[in-house]
Amino acid sequence: MRVGIVSEVDPQKALVRVTWSDLTADDSEGLLSDWAQVAQHGSVEDCGYWMPTVGSQVLCERLESAEEIWFVIGTIYSDADQPPASGTGKWYQRFADGTVIEYDPIGGITIDTPLVVNINGANINLN
Repeated sequence: MRVGIVSEVDPQKALVRVTWSDLTADDSEGLLSDWAQVAQHGSVEDCGYWMPTVGSQVLCERLESAEEIWFVIGTIYSDADQPPASGTGKWYQRFADGTVIEYDPIGGITIDTPLVVNINGANINLN
């Protein structure tokens, strides 16, 4: 397992290259990883998509049987990048444009965005 910083992103293939923070240019493994797959929340019918941005600190793991194959299993916070929210059961997503989507089991669901919001469906009920 290793921690690194995302250096390149291939969004169409859900791959990233990572600069290893624990290596120097003199190390035989090199500072930059090969392309690594980014773990997702589902990949067939019920699927999700998320890609870390360049500069994100990520936690990576490799296969025991093929040590050159790396996977990004998630991003991790640091002293410089603190969690933007806290709370048990809370889900929070902030985007670079300022959009925030938040689920709080006590406070409800909040969407705050500078963008147009489109809702499509056979029936939409607003109370």
